[in-house]
Amino acid sequence: MPSPQAAPADILLVDDSMCCRQSIGFALRRAGHQVREASSADAALRELERTGPPKVCIVDHIMADLDGACLIHILRQRPDTTHTAMVLMSTVETNYLRALAREVGAHAWLAKPFAPEQLLAIISILLDR
Repeated sequence: MPSPQAAPADILLVDDSMCCRQSIGFALRRAGHQVREASSADAALRELERTGPPKVCIVDHIMADLDGACLIHILRQRPDTTHTAMVLMSTVETNYLRALAREVGAHAWLAKPFAPEQLLAIISILLDR
């Protein structure tokens, strides 16, 4: 059942932790969103080439190959993801995360751990913009 706050959206979730992808993906799907998952920045770029840009990208910052800030920076340079809403999430210190998100062009940031309701509220705001 879709969330009353937001219409269903195509979301790309990028996190190298399977546990995080499962729990975040579950919350998003339960709210009615279509979720594509990628376990690395490279996998995310391949997914974009294969299926096109999503409405929202939720990207973990600390990953093994390329960090989330670099991935968002790359996505901001691509014509097909210019209008894609970006969310940077991480366990790093909150003020640093907020500044980093702004610097790379993310529209929002989330400090882990977070409640599913926090994420859904951010998604709703991003979809309404």
